[in-house]
Amino acid sequence: MLLQSVASADEGLYALVAREWLRGHLPYTTVWETKPPLLFALLAGAFELFGTSIVTLRFATDLAIFATAVALYAIGASLHRDGRSVGATAAVLYATLTLSDGASSALAETFYAPFVAIPLAFALRRGARGAGLGPLAALGCGVSLACAVLVKESAALEAAFAGVVILRIAGLRAFAPLACGSLAAVALSALPYALAHELPLYWDANWSAVARRAFVAVTDATPPLDVLRAQALAFFPVTLLAVGLPWFLRDESIEPDERRLATLALVWASVDLLTVVAIRERLGNHFIPLMAPASVLGALVAVSVARRRKWRAFVPAVLTIGLIAHAAYQFILAAPIAYARIVRHDPAAFDTTAQLAAYISAHATTASTLYVADDRVAIYLLTGMTPPTRYAYAAHLVDPYQEIVAGVDGRAEVARIMATRPSFVVRDLANRANEDPRVRADFDRVLAADYRRNFTLGPHVVYVPKNERA
Repeated sequence: MLLQSVASADEGLYALVAREWLRGHLPYTTVWETKPPLLFALLAGAFELFGTSIVTLRFATDLAIFATAVALYAIGASLHRDGRSVGATAAVLYATLTLSDGASSALAETFYAPFVAIPLAFALRRGARGAGLGPLAALGCGVSLACAVLVKESAALEAAFAGVVILRIAGLRAFAPLACGSLAAVALSALPYALAHELPLYWDANWSAVARRAFVAVTDATPPLDVLRAQALAFFPVTLLAVGLPWFLRDESIEPDERRLATLALVWASVDLLTVVAIRERLGNHFIPLMAPASVLGALVAVSVARRRKWRAFVPAVLTIGLIAHAAYQFILAAPIAYARIVRHDPAAFDTTAQLAAYISAHATTASTLYVADDRVAIYLLTGMTPPTRYAYAAHLVDPYQEIVAGVDGRAEVARIMATRPSFVVRDLANRANEDPRVRADFDRVLAADYRRNFTLGPHVVYVPKNERA
C-alpha cells in the first residue's frame, strides 16, 4: 500500500479535508464529510509534522496500529500467569490482522482503536495491581473514550462498553470524572466552530447527517456467506484458534483472571459485531475494531495450548503463519510496482489515481480548474487543485443514498459546478449505473454539448472543454 497514492476513496477524502484545514479551512467549510473533526485533526497534525504525502498517511496509520498493539500487550500483561506471553501474542496478532480489511489504509476505524484500547489497558492494569483510579486518571479515560467517538461516531457502543468496564474496576466514584472528561472533549471539538461562527456546519456533519442516515434504507447486496468467507480469511489464524475457545473456557486449570479476560474480550467482540449490525453495511473496514478483542482471544487460546501441550514452538508458529498469510500477497503485489518505480523510474506505474493526476498536472495552467466526478478524490491532492464544491466526494452528489446523508440537492450542485465550466472533468464511466438517473442525464447532456474526451484510462475519462486545447 505504501507504493499507491491512495488505498481507498475514503482515505483520499480524509486527506483532502486535512489539507484544507492546513490551508486555514475548518472541516466541513470547504470539504464536507460526515466524520467528526478529530480524525482530520490527527491527519492534519501528521501532515504538518511530516509533510503532506502518502508516506505520512501510512506512517500515521502505522502509529495508530502500534499504539493499539501496545495497549493490547498491556491488557494481556495484566494476567498473573503468562501475562507477557499473552500480551505479546495479542499485539503481534493485531498488527498482523490489520494488514487485511483495508486497515493498511488511513481509515477511521484504525485511528479510533487506540482511544478505546488504551484506557481499557490502563484500568485493567490498575485493577490487577489492586489499585483504583484517581479522579485525574478517570478524567483522562473519559477524554480518551470521547476521542474515539470524535474520530468516528460508530465507536460509541465500543466506548460505552469500555466505560462500563472502567466503572466496574474503579467503582461508581469514577463516574463523575469519567463523564466530565468525555463532555469536555466533545465541547472542545466544537469550540473552533463556535469561535468561527460555524456551529451549524459542525452540528450538521456530526449530528444531523447521522440522523439522516438512520432513516435511510441501506442496501447491502453482499451475500452473507461471502462476508463470512472474507472475514474468516481476514481474521486468520484467529479463526482457527477460535475452535479452541470453548475448550479453553471449560478448562478447570484456567485461572480466574484469564477467564475474566476471555469473557471481557468476548463481550467486547460482541459489541463490535453489534456495531456492524447497527451500521447496516458489511464492508471490510467495519470489522477492523473486532480485530482487537479477537487478537486477545486468539492469544489466550494459543498460549494456553502451548502451555498445556508443552509445545514451545506453537505460538511462534501461529504468528509466523499469520504474518506470511497476510503479508506475503502484499509483497507479491508490490514487487512489479517497485520494479517499475525504481528500475524504470515510472512514479505513477500501476497507480490509476497518480496517472490521471500526472496527466492533468502536465496540461494544466495556473488558471485551470478541476472537477473530479469520480471516487478518486486524491486527484485534488496530487494536482494541488481546490475542489469546486464542498462535496468533493462525488458520491455525495450522484448517489441517491449519499445525497440524503449529505443533505444536498446533488442535481442542482452538479449543475452549478458545470456552469463554472471546469478546465478538467474526471469521470468514472463504470459507476454510471449507481448514479441518480436525473443527475446522470444532466451530466451526459452537458459533457456531450460542451466537452470532449481528452484522456482515457480504463473506465476513467478526463474531459476538457471543446474549445480548449490540452
